[in-house]
Amino acid sequence: NICILSTMVLVTVSTTVSLYVGQENILNEQFPRNFIVSLSNRVDDNGSVTDSIDAQQQRLGQMVDQTLAKHSVTAEDQLVYTSVSFTAKRENNTFSSVENSAIEEEYTALMLMTIDDYNQMQGTNDILKSGEAYIFYNAKPYGESSIQIGDLSFQVVKDLDELAIGKRTDVTYFNQYVVVVKDMNTIYNVIDAFYDGMDTALMKQELPTRSVGIDITGKDQAVVDAANELFDQVRSELPDASCSSRPTVREEWYALYGGFLFLGLFLGSLFLMATVL
Repeated sequence: NICILSTMVLVTVSTTVSLYVGQENILNEQFPRNFIVSLSNRVDDNGSVTDSIDAQQQRLGQMVDQTLAKHSVTAEDQLVYTSVSFTAKRENNTFSSVENSAIEEEYTALMLMTIDDYNQMQGTNDILKSGEAYIFYNAKPYGESSIQIGDLSFQVVKDLDELAIGKRTDVTYFNQYVVVVKDMNTIYNVIDAFYDGMDTALMKQELPTRSVGIDITGKDQAVVDAANELFDQVRSELPDASCSSRPTVREEWYALYGGFLFLGLFLGSLFLMATVL
């Protein structure tokens, strides 16, 4: 009985403390900036763009400037990049559509961006030729000399250890591959190859996503208030955009895991008293 109760003390206390203490690492991995908005073209039934990414980004910038000034906080480390993402399955160096795959297949997230966005993100001045690519895999080194997407093949000239939008970790919530290529025309060619045999004209309008991230700095409560107001503004004025706020999520998570920590310490104390008695 003593062994069982001692084990329960260790399990309950260590588990709840680990959950509480590890929140910042989880938040930093999930949110590379503390406020992130993802924009995409609004397209009508005829395939015409009625509200472009550029126009939405301009309105977003005005919202950010006004809201941050109102709460006396500032924006730092702005991160802006355009990407196209697919859900794919990987077999060795080949990535293909999951449409005809069995449910038990391990799906992966495949993201493509241009070398210009990579350079802006990383502060570099690299150049890629046609048929060349960088690749970042968030779980471990990619380990292949080439990558094939549909019938397009790219030589992997750099296997990246980290990006401004993520680092390689031993424990991941999903498998993600980021592929850096020469330009947007190359990405459009990848869309054609990945969805071979399908009409991709509309996809080329809808799939590109502009991600805009900022770190809001200032007094803690002012940062939370500014982030909450921006979150509500984006949802109201940019209904097609997706938005995530680290300060808001942090408050919710600390309230949730703080409750678990209290329960863990309370139950641990009960088990400890029972062990002593």
